[in-house]
Amino acid sequence: MPNLRVRVRNIDDDTLFTHKTIRVGSKSIDTPTKAIPLRKLTRKDPIVDSARGINEIYIEISSGDLDQARNSMKSPLKKKIRTARNRAQTGELNIIFVKIKSTKPLSEENLRYLSDFLQSTSDFVAVPLMTPLLEKIKEDDRGTASKYFKTYMQNVKEFVRVSMQLNEKPIMGTIPPLPWQFTNQIVEFYMNNAIRAFCFNFSGRKVTADTQLSDMVTPLMREVAMEGLQEDIFLYSLNANSGRNSSDSDGAPAADFLTFGFGFDILGNKHIGGNLPPHLFDEISNSEPKFQLFHPSDYIYKKYEYDRLPSHLPSNSGLDYDRLLARDQDSSRLSKLLNSEQQSLESQRLRPAIDEYRVLDHIEHKQGVEGGNLESMLDAKSQFEGDKQQTSLDDLDHLF
Repeated sequence: MPNLRVRVRNIDDDTLFTHKTIRVGSKSIDTPTKAIPLRKLTRKDPIVDSARGINEIYIEISSGDLDQARNSMKSPLKKKIRTARNRAQTGELNIIFVKIKSTKPLSEENLRYLSDFLQSTSDFVAVPLMTPLLEKIKEDDRGTASKYFKTYMQNVKEFVRVSMQLNEKPIMGTIPPLPWQFTNQIVEFYMNNAIRAFCFNFSGRKVTADTQLSDMVTPLMREVAMEGLQEDIFLYSLNANSGRNSSDSDGAPAADFLTFGFGFDILGNKHIGGNLPPHLFDEISNSEPKFQLFHPSDYIYKKYEYDRLPSHLPSNSGLDYDRLLARDQDSSRLSKLLNSEQQSLESQRLRPAIDEYRVLDHIEHKQGVEGGNLESMLDAKSQFEGDKQQTSLDDLDHLF
């Protein structure tokens, strides 16, 4: 793949936590790492520089938005990206994910424009997310014979075809939350086109759930093993569920952060809301504002009312806490920004633990690392032989 180089520095002995260096052109980052939601940053709300390195921009557009962008100098699409990119620092990697709100085949003109636009603004050309089509595929209930799945694959193939014509930026294949019979076809197409960067769109589901891993990750790892490409790829997690409070705990295990233990290199952000009943939305809207905070010491999220928050805020943040505490109406954005900063810093602490084969010592006593998750990580690693990756297809069926 043009301009993409992946170097595996070390893999933990007990788990799939992996330390890599990913280089795209002249830019490089070490993983595991957390992507910063660039559109959440403002000049008045900076995070500490040491937490930065890779930025994520997520936008939703329609076919009409693409039509307008092709023909106008002042389209909302261009403005959103330009505003976000102005917040990036020199040398940082920037990845743009575009969700297209359409259930119809996209025109060649729009796909070509979108590809060219990403070639000039993003360090990866990510295959667009097509959530409305996924919903139609499920409603249709006709498997891979669904006309909507055919439309999905048509859009994917045409986007990759036009993107490969310019061939300047590496293409990132997106893998949707669909059953194995669908994702197997998608993965096979990506691998046949020498795509080595993959974004898993979990669409609000927990990455650690058996069905998500077996339906989405196993088909890719099967192809990787067959081609001997274990050290040539990297995996990006998007829209992963952050976890839910258990009945015997006052915090929610940070399930999204644990994806690193299953071989993921970059933790992206969650841009979609949960499917709550209407009465719960009413309860939330009428309650006092709360701030959700990631605790690196425990790998859990806790929600605090603003009068209890000051004593729990980390000391190593670049955010202005006086400003944060005075803006409870902006709690969601500031929470995501602070948590991304803290997760990025914690991911940096994982790298020496990986290099020194002490990841278990680092994570096993944390409150958010539940027994089932840890056992799954250990079981995944047990399927590996030697100091490389999988050696048999039978092993892959149980890897995730």
